[in-house]
Amino acid sequence: MALLLRLTKRPIRERRWGDETVVFDTYSGETHHLTSLASAMFRRVAAVQPVEFDAICAEFVGVENGAIEPEEIGRAAARLCSTGLLWMEESEA
Repeated sequence: MALLLRLTKRPIRERRWGDETVVFDTYSGETHHLTSLASAMFRRVAAVQPVEFDAICAEFVGVENGAIEPEEIGRAAARLCSTGLLWMEESEA
């Protein structure tokens, strides 16, 4: 069983400043500031979706990003899902 991350189908507007992003959700009217980690995850899923959560973890915990703990990745993914920007589904792989 694999966990997949996907973008929601909500129309959004996105602006980037450096490695951070601000996203305006036109459906809810809410604006969300994404930290550099959440922004990188959001862009990764937007580029090639769906993305397996384990693959995201492996990518961001890699040698070049050694300071990122797996728990941080989980919290960022949970925040993106709770704000409605991403959703997670189980898939039989």
